[in-house]
Amino acid sequence: MARAEEALPRSPRLAFVQSPYEAAKDADALLILTDWEEFTTLDLGRISDALKRPIVIDGRNLYEPEEMARHGFMYVSIGRPETRPTAQSTGKAVTGSRGAS
Repeated sequence: MARAEEALPRSPRLAFVQSPYEAAKDADALLILTDWEEFTTLDLGRISDALKRPIVIDGRNLYEPEEMARHGFMYVSIGRPETRPTAQSTGKAVTGSRGAS
């Protein structure tokens, strides 16, 4: 099986990193598109600290919406309602809004 570095064309806009935490550093949001075990046990505080904004879009429904809200995330999970941080959660403010549908 080819490694991603070999399968994808080189680009100055693409970087390969060693961990999810390194990938989250200064990112606008975290998109989870795999159910690999390393993504099911993330240190959510560490992820929140790494992200510019505490936004997680979970394509595999790995986390419980209430847990993500408690950790201060805006959490979008496929097939479930969007979750916003609870009043008790701490973290960075989420700014902006989604358009009406």
